[in-house]
Amino acid sequence: MIMQACGVLGLVGLILGYQLKNKTATLVVVGIAQILFTVHYGLLGAWTGVAVSIYALSRSVIMILEQHDKADEKSWLFSSAVILLVLAPFYYEGWVTWLPIASMFIMTVALYQKNLQVFRVTEILKSPLWIIYGIVMGSWQTVGAEVLKVVSAGVGLLRFRKEKRKRRLDAKQGNIR
Repeated sequence: MIMQACGVLGLVGLILGYQLKNKTATLVVVGIAQILFTVHYGLLGAWTGVAVSIYALSRSVIMILEQHDKADEKSWLFSSAVILLVLAPFYYEGWVTWLPIASMFIMTVALYQKNLQVFRVTEILKSPLWIIYGIVMGSWQTVGAEVLKVVSAGVGLLRFRKEKRKRRLDAKQGNIR
């Protein structure tokens, strides 16, 4: 019961996080969701999910701190990738281990682009890796989370494009506010 509750609450947090317009707020909400998914994966015995969720949580914390203190982002990106790979033998679950790891690397690079739209597009592109992992590990919350994240990211993209189109149209018509 606790496992499912953590997965569902993590899912809700991810959905809400992707609808926010502020990168720091998005990282905080997604970080909380990662804590819940870490517990979910731990109770499920999906150790790659635990390791990658801890990685994602620490990445969110460091990115929030970096926004206020211009730390060397590329050093963190490189060192975190090395740490995740070096520790892989401790949580190795077969070929499926590499799917969430690849997904985290893709997402980490996207997050460092400083463009929330790139973040949303990348979320859509990397989700199949987590869907396969969720199916293999029996985490239907992961499968549901990824499907809903794709939908949520798509809605965010459409909303952004609609607002951008409206601003462009207003500017052409001289209705700048």
